[in-house]
Amino acid sequence: MKKIFKKLISYSLIFCMLFHATGVYALTKEENVYVKLNEAGEVENTSITEHLYDFKGNKVSDRSQLNNIKSINGNEKFNQ
Repeated sequence: MKKIFKKLISYSLIFCMLFHATGVYALTKEENVYVKLNEAGEVENTSITEHLYDFKGNKVSDRSQLNNIKSINGNEKFNQ
């Protein structure tokens, strides 16, 4: 009985892995953390940059809850 149960579980897992549809996402996220230190090595400022890339041209939506967003590459203003 125990042997049959093990085989049943094994076959069920194999079936699920073979026939379960999974999405393929071409979305890449790149995140960088920059820290500005003073002479003593203490943190003065921290900034985080995030870039979302979609190489297939699909619409990318980001659900992050961010505050105090500033553009470090230009004079653009953030509109939510």
